[in-house]
Amino acid sequence: MNEGLLPPGENQRIFREEIVPVHFAGVQPQRAPVAIIIGGQTGAGKTAVTRMVKAALDQRGPCAWINMDFYNPHHPEYARWLAERPQEAAALVRPDGDLWWAQGQAYALAQGYDILLESAMVAPAEFEDICLRIRAARSPYRIEAAIVGVSPVQSRLGVMNRYFDEIRTRGYGRLVNLAVHDAAVRGVLRGAAAFEGAHLGDLVQVFRRNGEAIYSRSLYAATGPATTALDVIMAEHTRTWTPREAAEFTARHALATVQAPPPAHPELQLIATLADPQRPGSPAQWRDIAEMAGTARALASSASPASPQFARYDDWELAQGLASVLHRRFEAATRTEHAEESVRRKEADFRRTDGGLVAARLRERGAAPDVVLRAKQSAREDIEYIQKSAQRQQEGTRGLSRQAKALVNELARRATLSPEQRATELVTRQTRRAQEIQRVVQQQAPRQRALTSGDPAAPRRRGLSS
Repeated sequence: MNEGLLPPGENQRIFREEIVPVHFAGVQPQRAPVAIIIGGQTGAGKTAVTRMVKAALDQRGPCAWINMDFYNPHHPEYARWLAERPQEAAALVRPDGDLWWAQGQAYALAQGYDILLESAMVAPAEFEDICLRIRAARSPYRIEAAIVGVSPVQSRLGVMNRYFDEIRTRGYGRLVNLAVHDAAVRGVLRGAAAFEGAHLGDLVQVFRRNGEAIYSRSLYAATGPATTALDVIMAEHTRTWTPREAAEFTARHALATVQAPPPAHPELQLIATLADPQRPGSPAQWRDIAEMAGTARALASSASPASPQFARYDDWELAQGLASVLHRRFEAATRTEHAEESVRRKEADFRRTDGGLVAARLRERGAAPDVVLRAKQSAREDIEYIQKSAQRQQEGTRGLSRQAKALVNELARRATLSPEQRATELVTRQTRRAQEIQRVVQQQAPRQRALTSGDPAAPRRRGLSS
């Protein structure tokens, strides 16, 4: 018998008396119900895509959002397992979680609710079999699959980010086994192929982590894309990221690095190495941030003073700020490389032609020596201008690196804080934001009063005829 497995009657009682009143409250039957399955490996970023899809689906009325993660906390031993055995907690609660997940599906189907369901797609029972079960429901459902196509290295980092965030905010977290993650990656490919190949539903879409839709196909349309969802997802696994995506990944990796306990360091180092082929430019342009984060983590102390410029931002806002800085730094470094390459090319031309291409052509045409000399001077000035531009870009890049270091150091300092210190800083942050909002409102109040009172002295917006 599995450790912690509840008796069948107790499992059903918890579903009926605890889960249904909480997670199905306010949901109403639909005349033409829709079931949308959000698929993607653990850590892929399904939650963000799910919230976007839910907002659209809820316009029809509240839907039944079926997620095993919602049900697991109802197990009487789950909190203790998370605190004492975080790597085993998911496996220990899984037998009861599977039963609640299945009961949630059966309950929603019997009621004819709109359904929003998240699945890691590890096995056919978690995706293909669900589609078949919905197809066989009493009410005729429209079935849609929204699959998050994400590189495995992105989702591995997502697993770590979520775990460290849970540790920081709750004191315990759920660490997904790497073998389960990798099985889910394979399952996403299997499920995507099956959904289209076996016509398990009506519509399949593929989304990126940021919610961007990159593929859509109606399975019953006369024509459709030449590619398949499987093709698109496999391409996402290996494509080169945009500079913005690479910056966001690198910032999240830095956040995980400063928060990670020593046993997690090798995994984070491996993740950084696996990401190198997908990040644009040279690996050195990104890897220095991981090294910077490692150094900051080693030197950080809770006794270090907080940086006033960052006091109003929470950790994720600082990470987003770091991503913005890294994106700008990459663009500046790229411009520097282009300028330096232009200088090298023009200097080579200058030496080869004794003064540049224009001067060479003038000599061929028999131009006067002073005209040729001016052309040579102009070519040299052009090279010097580009050199100065490259130097400015280099200084800008160094400045952005200093900003990145300051952000990383602040994140590392916060990672050393005790729960009590974090709570104190949170209160201070919230108070400061409330004061800023109040100050803005007070500044706008006189103008608003003047506009509503019809005061002729109040400033007016000037129109085109004024």
